[in-house]
Amino acid sequence: MMSKLFAAAAIAYLLVMALANDESGLSGSHQHSKGVHAHGLFPVAAEGIDELELMSKQAVVHFSKDENGWQFAERITGMQTARQLDEFAKMLAAAEPVRTFQPEDLVTTGNQDYGFSESGARVKAGDSQGREVILSFGNATPDGGLRYVRKQGDPALYVMSGFLFDQFEQLIATQPDD
Repeated sequence: MMSKLFAAAAIAYLLVMALANDESGLSGSHQHSKGVHAHGLFPVAAEGIDELELMSKQAVVHFSKDENGWQFAERITGMQTARQLDEFAKMLAAAEPVRTFQPEDLVTTGNQDYGFSESGARVKAGDSQGREVILSFGNATPDGGLRYVRKQGDPALYVMSGFLFDQFEQLIATQPDD
């Protein structure tokens, strides 16, 4: 049942990405990011991601992956959680921004609040070579289907499918020892 839900969700995600248009709520100059990020916002393929840390105001959940699979607090996770983590890693590695706004593009938007905060929703992904990416999730765009995302150390503002955030929320709410 859960795998059918993930399959349906993945199809919905691809559909949203294919149909996404200029509904980000931003005006001014912009660039579409198609082809800019070979692996989404993470520099390696999903199989290389061996650490995920999910952070929100309510919780911090750290998972690591070794030859035994995904682990939480030194316990091997159940199959359902492991599948969810693998799917999330794939989405994280492959998700392309729908739009990318550079700092100069944001000057025209005035004082718009994109919903980022120090205690807000974030995901940290790492690999065995020590590469690490931290993505912060902001508010949903005015149309509700997309979400503002920032990558630590990168001044750009990304607009991405809200599906990635939905999966983040589902994982952080899941009891890792299914």
